[in-house]
Amino acid sequence: MIDVTGKYSAMLNSFWCDLELAKDPSSPRGLDEIQLKLEQGDEKLLADFELLSHLVYGIRYGKITIHQKEGEADGKNSAVQPAAAPGV
Repeated sequence: MIDVTGKYSAMLNSFWCDLELAKDPSSPRGLDEIQLKLEQGDEKLLADFELLSHLVYGIRYGKITIHQKEGEADGKNSAVQPAAAPGV
C-alpha cells in the first residue's frame, strides 16, 4: 500500500477553498467564477477535476481507501477545526 495523500491534498484543498468562498454571501467569488474558468479551459482547474475523478473512481472501486489516525480529531465537536480559506 502506498500513501497517495499528497497527490490529492492540494486538489481537495483548492476545491474546498473555492466552495467556501462561493458560499460566503459577502465574497465577490462564486460558482459562476468556477464555471467561467471551466469554459475558458483553465488548465489547473481541469487538472483538478481530472484528479478528483481518479479519486472518486478509486474510492468507488476500492482501489483507494481513506484512513484516519486513531485518536485524531474528526473536525466535529472538537477543538481542532478546519482552517479558514486563504484570505478569509
